Amino acid sequence: MVKRARLRLTSVLATMVTALLLGAWSVPADDEEASVPQIEDWAASMSGPGDNMTGEVTEALARLERAQIARSIGAYEWDFEKRALILHVAKGSAVDIGQMAALLPAVKWEVAADEFPAESLREAANQVAREGNIGDVPVSWAAAKIDGTGLRVALLAQAGSIDEESMREQIASVIGSRFGVEFVYEASGASLIDRQHHTEPYIGGALITTRSGGYLSSCSSGFAIVQDGAPTSKTAMLTADHCGEEGTTWVSGRYVDSPYFGTGQSTATGGADIRMLTGDVKYYGANFAGGPTSNSAVWVKGYSVPLVGQSVCMNGSQSGAVCINTITDGPVSLNAHDSSGTVHTYTNAYRSL
Repeated sequence: MVKRARLRLTSVLATMVTALLLGAWSVPADDEEASVPQIEDWAASMSGPGDNMTGEVTEALARLERAQIARSIGAYEWDFEKRALILHVAKGSAVDIGQMAALLPAVKWEVAADEFPAESLREAANQVAREGNIGDVPVSWAAAKIDGTGLRVALLAQAGSIDEESMREQIASVIGSRFGVEFVYEASGASLIDRQHHTEPYIGGALITTRSGGYLSSCSSGFAIVQDGAPTSKTAMLTADHCGEEGTTWVSGRYVDSPYFGTGQSTATGGADIRMLTGDVKYYGANFAGGPTSNSAVWVKGYSVPLVGQSVCMNGSQSGAVCINTITDGPVSLNAHDSSGTVHTYTNAYRSL
């Protein structure tokens, strides 16, 4: 899964609104003497506390997301202690309990009636994030609270250093509403900073680079997709939008003579931090696993709808697989700075700690 590419590991998971399910696969090592770690080894060493979700829950959630009834659900949440799926809907909304039960036959679930519609809160969060600053205080990200009571806004400031009531007044003037606002304080925001080289077929979680004006920019490949088209469909690779614009040419590895990887295309993503790469090359539906120098990989086996409380693995070319994170907020509207200092605001991101 695309795991924020060049975003710092402690901040935000900027990705599509899907989480990938993975199964074992192995990539031949470039060096015959190189050690190829087994999937079981790195999974055991990297695993976190887990979210006690079963495969049945993941599959049921995917069925629910594809159903018409999903339109009435504002947000999903996994309750670790209850081992239950919490479905958030706006107060007063009609919910077809019979259809819900049919879609979730072997899953414990509850419906929570939220004070405000999730869509209204997300629009407000997006407005706040796009402001960039509230007064003279930078905004790192903003999101609807999972319980539907208001917003969570992350400020790049020290706790206790600002007048929170005054800040709430200023936010109300931006969004034209008196939603409740909870503040989160961060020492630094998302930073767009710079597996290391492989050849076709290309897979996700690998180092890709581009050169512009003598400077080398690095990023990570995300995961392969199939782009529908006529007369035939073709494969493509996803990466992060903040990595490069439409037309940017990427290579596999960091050298001048590294092989061509793909070119950035115009990508309709609804504001998410996603960019599609295509080229006359092969992309396979697998992702590197393990550490930054690993030669092992896993097949993409399916997908899951991300939800607050779910455990996730982040997988980047510089970090490797890091599986100690739990989704805390989402969808999030995220502000991130590129190497030129330009601020980009992305929606449909998920934050994890």
